[in-house]
Amino acid sequence: MAISMRRFCQMKTKTRKFIWSAPLVAALAIIGALTLAGVLLLPNADTTEAQGAAPGAPTAAGTPTTPNDSSIGVAWVPPAHTGAQGITGYEVEYVQSATAPVATTTWMSASTSVLAGATYYEVTGLSGTVTFYFRVRAVSGSEKGDWYTTDTGAALVPDTVPVTPTTLAATSITGSSFVVTWVVPGTGGSPITSHTVTVTDDAADPDVVVTCGGVTNTGGTAWQATCTGLTPATAYDGSVIATNAIGNSVALTGTDFATTASPAFGVTGATISGFSSSPGGSANLVFSATNASGTGGTDAIPVGGSVVLFLKDDFAVPGTISPQDVFFASAAGAGGGAPFNATRVVVDTEDADHTGVDAHTIRAYIPDMNVSDTAAEGIAGSAAFTMNIVKEAGIKNDTEAGTYEVAYQILGPAESISTAFETALPDLVIVPKTKLSDDANKRGYELTITASGLNKGRNSGAFVLSGADSAPADCRTLIGLAGGRNARVAEAVVDSVHTAVFTVEVTTDDFTAGNTNHICVADDDANSQKFTTIESFNLEPSIAVDPKSVSAGDEVTVKLRDFQAFDEGDVVKVTLGGNQKVWTKGTDDGNVDAFDIDPDGKEFTFNMPGGLEATIEISVEVDPDLEGPMGVVKKQTTITVAPGTLNLSKTEVAPNESIVITGEGFSEKSYINVADIKIGGQPLVVDESGTESMVVGGDTIEVVKTTSGGTFSATVRVWADGDDNPALDAGTYEIEVTDGNEFEATTSITVKGATLMVHPEIAGPRDYIKISGANWPVSTSDADQDVEITIDEGAGQMRTRSTGIDSTGRFYYEYQLRSTVQLGKDHTITVLYEGDGGDIEEEITFAVPSSNVTITPAMARPGDTVTLELTGMPIIELVDAVIIDGSDRLHNVAYTTDPNGDVTVEVTVPYADPGFYPVRIVVEDVTAIVQLEILGEARARGAAVPLPDALADLGDNLEAVFYFDNVGKTWAFYDPRPEFAELNTLTEMAENNPYWILIKEDQDVVLDGVTHSLSCVGTDCWNLVIW
Repeated sequence: MAISMRRFCQMKTKTRKFIWSAPLVAALAIIGALTLAGVLLLPNADTTEAQGAAPGAPTAAGTPTTPNDSSIGVAWVPPAHTGAQGITGYEVEYVQSATAPVATTTWMSASTSVLAGATYYEVTGLSGTVTFYFRVRAVSGSEKGDWYTTDTGAALVPDTVPVTPTTLAATSITGSSFVVTWVVPGTGGSPITSHTVTVTDDAADPDVVVTCGGVTNTGGTAWQATCTGLTPATAYDGSVIATNAIGNSVALTGTDFATTASPAFGVTGATISGFSSSPGGSANLVFSATNASGTGGTDAIPVGGSVVLFLKDDFAVPGTISPQDVFFASAAGAGGGAPFNATRVVVDTEDADHTGVDAHTIRAYIPDMNVSDTAAEGIAGSAAFTMNIVKEAGIKNDTEAGTYEVAYQILGPAESISTAFETALPDLVIVPKTKLSDDANKRGYELTITASGLNKGRNSGAFVLSGADSAPADCRTLIGLAGGRNARVAEAVVDSVHTAVFTVEVTTDDFTAGNTNHICVADDDANSQKFTTIESFNLEPSIAVDPKSVSAGDEVTVKLRDFQAFDEGDVVKVTLGGNQKVWTKGTDDGNVDAFDIDPDGKEFTFNMPGGLEATIEISVEVDPDLEGPMGVVKKQTTITVAPGTLNLSKTEVAPNESIVITGEGFSEKSYINVADIKIGGQPLVVDESGTESMVVGGDTIEVVKTTSGGTFSATVRVWADGDDNPALDAGTYEIEVTDGNEFEATTSITVKGATLMVHPEIAGPRDYIKISGANWPVSTSDADQDVEITIDEGAGQMRTRSTGIDSTGRFYYEYQLRSTVQLGKDHTITVLYEGDGGDIEEEITFAVPSSNVTITPAMARPGDTVTLELTGMPIIELVDAVIIDGSDRLHNVAYTTDPNGDVTVEVTVPYADPGFYPVRIVVEDVTAIVQLEILGEARARGAAVPLPDALADLGDNLEAVFYFDNVGKTWAFYDPRPEFAELNTLTEMAENNPYWILIKEDQDVVLDGVTHSLSCVGTDCWNLVIW
């Protein structure tokens, strides 16, 4: 009997002490002395007084500065002494007086909050002609310093008219214009409000006076104006007058600003066009003109002459342009209108200012316009001609919509480019554009709208006007018809290249069926709002399926969308997977390839047939009975059909084990020949309970039927009929099932390899060994399986036995070794299964050690001591274990082999049934075995047994034993640890006495011939045992 008891209580006493150290005492004494002496925590009077002192007085370098008609400035130098808190500000005061201020002068406050770091303050709002005096003082927190008073006063200075302009000059001189520049040294105290600039041709009669415009300040006191409409080769006198609120300055005049002479070659009717007006688009530039050179325009522009274009630098122009990308054509002359490439093209992308703007210069040289003769003929007199720069030249428009300046010049072969004879052309216009990623698509399409030429950095919106047969006149009108600016379908910020990109899903909320959707974009710039061109989008009819992924037998809904006219019955044909399954209006649905649908209205449903490929096309033909050529409309989409699948009740099996195979995605209401259910290409054994006979092609076969949803279920044994049975070889195999319509599915299964075990792995004569196996061919109700076991005991002693395999693929056999088993070698156990489709054979070994041990006596009773003498074991090594009947008999007693590997060990015989037992002795990695015959017990059960032998079977699990003498009221104890050997007071276990036994963990043990179940739960490991 085992009863739990708590361990004895343990008591511990702790004493705490506060330790006074000599340094601590000394520190406390010093602090006390300082406190008594008034040293600690008392402020220093001198320090306090210094921290509260006011700042010193500022100093200055002179009189008040920069007076005008209403303000005077005063400057100072900060004081050297800044006060307790540093300078926190300044106060400024003034007085208006005919004499210097005195002590009794009354001052006016100009400011009480001048910033701490200031050294100058302008006092404003002053008036009068009497002198002003100023004073300044520094402030430090609440303390204020002494005043500094300016040495002298200052009076206000009234405004005057501007100072007379100077430095009159002319630049950028051409035959019809030049730029006048000048300087105004002073404004007279009042800002300049305007300039009057004129140039006069006083040689004419009467004088011709031209007023120049575009007056701008070019920096500081410098100004300029542009004078246009002048006569070539003419001298002009210039005049400039500056004006402010007080009045006009004295006029500045200059003479002999001469325009240049007329060019040698010229044209009339010059125009330019860009066939790409899209922002950022590639430009195809065409210059057109009529030759007007010479008297009456009769002179030709010779070969080697050139046409020069000046493009505003907002255009992107490559550094070089090939002559192959520039050609001239003229209908007049021998050329007959044929195009001729320029002989040379010179590009300058960093040219000087032209026609008032920074420009790219493109100079194309005129070729021989008639190659049929040897004469060099350019552009004939009075002939109309064109110069075409194609898109491939690489010129690109500016990314911002607007108008852009272009100018030209016609030069002879020896002439150089000059700003004198540049002539402006009509501006090139770049229009904001709309571009669609596709102009026709179906519902659900992600439409990308790209707008270019907008105002960068602004918000912009995309607008759709749906249901309109034609587009409005412009984007502004479209936005109004669509519902105003709040009707935008998408928003985006215009990027740095004036482009906005929108992504819009095509839905019936914003789009209508057909080419009835018109799209444009506008930004929100209030000053110069940009509107793009209008593009149209065609919402095409389409079909959709729900769900998009199904298995055989699932219901599918087909929806017809965005057909402009549709009535019930308009669906005339539906096909699945090409023509694998077909439904035709008005035909017999009993056709083997047909399937059932219900085409009611704009959607219909059907159950997905089995046996179709993983992804199939659904095609629907609709006849909306429209007038006109439209006829039948055919639309397609795809649907994913889960391929035929197989599921196994188990995926890892022993040979011949039964499993259930279920399948989906096969032909509906079809069959599967049992011979087409295979493993590794060989037919499996199919349970007949799930099959039926069927005549196919004149032959009667056993089949497994499939359901209307294309599913089946079959019970099989993982066993192949015939001479080749892959199930006998461990590995992973493919299970394949094919139905009568050749639709198939596969999966894999793992046949577990047969295993073999023997226990113990080291045994001796007359020992029992246990031979077991797993994953061998399973026995079934109609066929038992067995194996043949051969044990090689050495010296030609072959023992053969047989045993059956159970329904899980396992077997077990216990065999007793003969006393004649050969010692000192490994012995082989061979297990053989023989089947019609092949064999399985496995081997395993066990060891029988050499007998290098003797036991004395060879027969003993439980509790007796026997002596073991070992020789030839590992030298100077501990004896690890002496095992008899499964228990180690060493009981913490250490034995060590000598330098010869010899050792003598004494152990107690355990309480066991009479019989022969192997005694196994382990030293390092060497095992020796000897046989011991245990006789029946000689002593009566319950007699006193000495310790530690009485509890030897507990081994290391024993911690202590306590016994309480109820008569003498005393405790006795036994602790197996060597350090308690002299202290133990309990020496034996006596009959009928109660003992408290402390263990480390649960253990079932035989004590005094009685089995006890000793427990250890948490910290409660005491067990009461009655001996």
